[in-house]
Amino acid sequence: MNCEQIQPKLLDFSRDQLSALERKEVKGHLAGCAACRELLAEEESLDRRLRDLPVAAPRTDLWPLVRSGIRGRKPAFARLRTVFGTPRRALAAGLAVAAATVVMIVASPTRQPQISKAETHAVAVYQSAQPTAAWDDPMGDNTERVLAAIEEGT
Repeated sequence: MNCEQIQPKLLDFSRDQLSALERKEVKGHLAGCAACRELLAEEESLDRRLRDLPVAAPRTDLWPLVRSGIRGRKPAFARLRTVFGTPRRALAAGLAVAAATVVMIVASPTRQPQISKAETHAVAVYQSAQPTAAWDDPMGDNTERVLAAIEEGT
C-alpha cells in the first residue's frame, strides 16, 4: 500500500480501531516509511492534547445571544399598532369586520332557482311514472308522456 492509502487510517491505527488485515497492512507500510511514522507520531500527540482539554459546559442562557441577534427588528404586530393604535382598537376593528360579515350573510337574499310551469309539470309526470326494468328506457315506458308534458308547457 502507498502513503495515500495508509495516511487516512493512521489515527484509527493509533486508537486500535482497524481490522486485523488493515492493521497488518499499516504496520508493514510504517516499517518502511519514515514520513508516515512521523505523521503517526504527530497525530498521536495531537490526539493526546485534545483528550487532555477540559470539557466545557454549554451555555444554558441563550436568550441574551438571541436578543442581540434580533435587536432593532420590529415585531410582526408592530405594524398593526401603527394602523390601529392600541390592541383594544385592533380588537374592536376585528369585531366590527366580523359583525359586518355576519350582517351581510344574514341580510343577503337567498335566491331559489326559478322553475317554469312546464318543468314543474314534467317533473311531476316523471315522478308519477312507474319505471320498468327496460334498460333502453330509463324512465320506463313513460318517455312519450314526459316529452308531451314538456311540449305542452311551451
